[in-house]
Amino acid sequence: MAENIYENQPCNWVTQTVAATDAYPTDGIGGNTATYASSVFKTSYRNAILQTVVFTATALNDTCSVHLGNGSAVFTFAAPSAGTHSIDLGGDAGVFMPGGFHIRFPAGVTRMTAFFRPQ
Repeated sequence: MAENIYENQPCNWVTQTVAATDAYPTDGIGGNTATYASSVFKTSYRNAILQTVVFTATALNDTCSVHLGNGSAVFTFAAPSAGTHSIDLGGDAGVFMPGGFHIRFPAGVTRMTAFFRPQ
């Protein structure tokens, strides 16, 4: 089914600031939980369109990753330098994430935010 993308269509986000902890969205406005069972993908939606990932690294090659709801990693990003980096995943069209997603980063990254539209 085709989906129309509108300029002012709402976008949700999930933010994580704790290393080595899974962050599933809970409410679409920044909240997160460590379990799929407590996530928005279990309680309200089944899928997501992932649009952008922003993360703050402290050194070259610090990584962060995005995983499907079932746990398999689909994107791993390595920082080209220390600082904040933004990864655009197809603009408004985004990337379809069946079963939802969660984000995770190891020590070295201090913050990670994923912008998405629940489906």
